[in-house]
Amino acid sequence: LLNLTYHGQPVPFGAEAFVVGDKQNRAIVGDKGQLYLSGLPEEGAVRVTWQGGQCEAPFTLSGTQKVAVSQATSVCR
Repeated sequence: LLNLTYHGQPVPFGAEAFVVGDKQNRAIVGDKGQLYLSGLPEEGAVRVTWQGGQCEAPFTLSGTQKVAVSQATSVCR
């Protein structure tokens, strides 16, 4: 679970996202900028697009506990 913000606000609901370098791993941003993706590498970035905007958010999952759903927060730029 990635919690994404853009200019201090959650990334828009319904925005499309994919892992940079793996366009097969796609998802839709949910409420409050929450993005659920599976099979992520420990480090990377997601590219997010919506009508009138786009951004890229780096993420690092290393160091997070091995749980059913890992959580991270990232600023989309």
